[in-house]
Amino acid sequence: MDEFSSLSTKSELNLLRETLVLNFHQQISQHELKVYSQNGEDGVILEVINIFHLNQRKYYVEIGTQSGVECNSRYKKFSIN
Repeated sequence: MDEFSSLSTKSELNLLRETLVLNFHQQISQHELKVYSQNGEDGVILEVINIFHLNQRKYYVEIGTQSGVECNSRYKKFSIN
């Protein structure tokens, strides 16, 4: 029997999913840091990288930047070797 077997209805599973998403959002939003990004994504991206142990990855993709002054991956590129 798994830990979710006591959740008998779809609404209970949806409530669990919403609670987990909210908890993750609250946890990750504590790490907001705006250096080059528009809305604090610099710190959030670093925290996601730490959570998933992606520190050794050397490649990334930046989507949606214009001049490169404000972009989500610039802080990672210039702050961590």
